Amino acid sequence: MTVNTSQESIMTCSSLGLYYGQVQAVKDVSFKLSSGVVSALIGPSGCGKSTLLRSFNRMNDFVEGFRLEGTIQFKGQDIYASGYDPVFLRAQVGMVFQKPNPFPNSIFKNITWGPKINGFRGDQQALVQSSLEKVGLWSEVKDRLHKPAYQLSGGQQQRLCIARTIAMQPEVILMDEPCSALDPQSTARVEELILELKKEYCILMVTHNMQQAKRVSDQTLFMYEGTLVEHRPTRELFDSPKADLTKKYLSGVFG
Repeated sequence: MTVNTSQESIMTCSSLGLYYGQVQAVKDVSFKLSSGVVSALIGPSGCGKSTLLRSFNRMNDFVEGFRLEGTIQFKGQDIYASGYDPVFLRAQVGMVFQKPNPFPNSIFKNITWGPKINGFRGDQQALVQSSLEKVGLWSEVKDRLHKPAYQLSGGQQQRLCIARTIAMQPEVILMDEPCSALDPQSTARVEELILELKKEYCILMVTHNMQQAKRVSDQTLFMYEGTLVEHRPTRELFDSPKADLTKKYLSGVFG
């Protein structure tokens, strides 16, 4: 895959340092994200990938002792600036978690709840259908929209959660190991979906699966002990990594 260079950056982080109390989890990280590009965050457990990911829609705000140095900008605005609305941010920068987490109500309400509380006044049925069609779920659930979402399989629940995210019409989708709890067939469906969604969205995902990063991402960012070691087009990083740490990680020396 090649990096899409035709799109302007939609999110940037500059000299980013992330802390939990006195512990620094992310150190002096800078990079840009663009629409139409899937970026994969890889690295050993505990290297700061998820902390970094969650900082892009301020999910770390809920963690006691969290603080940030540097800046993250969404469309040119500092998302941590005083007065910036995190609720607005999370509507524009959606999040898909490691384990499917559908709301404990119907499939229909899983899709409509977020847009409704954010002022959506359009055709709810059309919104539900279009959102489910985008994740390839409509034909599977169209006759049971008012059944509980927990009746779906794990893979279907994860696609529902992605549909719930895109119903908010975000510009960026964050994914924290979205396939780690899924079987191989469901994983393949979600990976196909990611490739389809990148036509409309900027996607940043954490994955521990090196083959998955190679299959779905345009760019890969390798992190180690809170530091961004290497950020390159995916094929280049895997085929000819520049940093010794990257070479060792990809070859299985550690991780």
